[in-house]
Amino acid sequence: MGRKVKKTESSRNIRPLKTAKEINAMKRALQFGTGTVTGQNRNGLRNAMIFVFGINTGLRISDIVKAKVSDIEDGEWYNLVETKTHKNRHAYIGNISQDLENYIAQMQLKPSDWLFPSRKGEGHIEGKSFYKDLKRAARQCEIDPNTVGTHTLRKTFGYHYIKSATTPAGDPDPRALYKLQKMLNHSSPTTTLRYIGLEDESMEEDLKSFRLG
Repeated sequence: MGRKVKKTESSRNIRPLKTAKEINAMKRALQFGTGTVTGQNRNGLRNAMIFVFGINTGLRISDIVKAKVSDIEDGEWYNLVETKTHKNRHAYIGNISQDLENYIAQMQLKPSDWLFPSRKGEGHIEGKSFYKDLKRAARQCEIDPNTVGTHTLRKTFGYHYIKSATTPAGDPDPRALYKLQKMLNHSSPTTTLRYIGLEDESMEEDLKSFRLG
C-alpha cells in the first residue's frame, strides 16, 4: 500500500467573486446560513468578518486567522510577519475599521483574545474549518463549490483592486498592477493577472473584436 498523500487546496480552479451580488450573497450565507445553527450567532459573525477581512486585505487565510484583537486596535494597519514568506507585511484595514469595531463589540472580545476564535476552545479558528464553511456558503448561493476556497478571498481582493484602477483604454493600470504584485508577493505581473483571472478575461475581450475571413 502506498502512502496517502494529504490533499491541499489548489488555487488553479479557484476564481474571484466578480460581482457585488456574489460577494453580498456569500457574506450573508456565511453570517446567517452556515454551520449547524441558522441565524445570527458567534460563528456566523466570525465567518462573515473573516470574509470581509480577506477580500479587503488580500491576506492569506493563515495570516488572517492568527490575528489578535490587539493587533488591529489602531484601526488603520494590521502589521504581521507572513506565515508563508516570513516577510513583514502592513495590511491596510482603515476601510473596514468600523466593521471590526462593531464585530469586536458584538463578540465581546478583549485585546488579548484571538480576533477569530475557535468554536471549540481557546485557540483561533483553523483555515481548514473556514474552508468548509466557505464551501457550504457557496452551495447555498448556488455557486460552484469547486471554484470556491480560501484563495477566493485573496483573488477577489486582487480582481477588484485592479478593476478599480484601469487606464482610459480599460487596461490594468501598470502602477496598480505593480503594487498588487508586491502585495501578493508574486514574481511577475503576468503571474498576478493569471492568479486573479484577468489574463483570460483580457484575452477574451481582445478576441471579441477580432475576426478574419
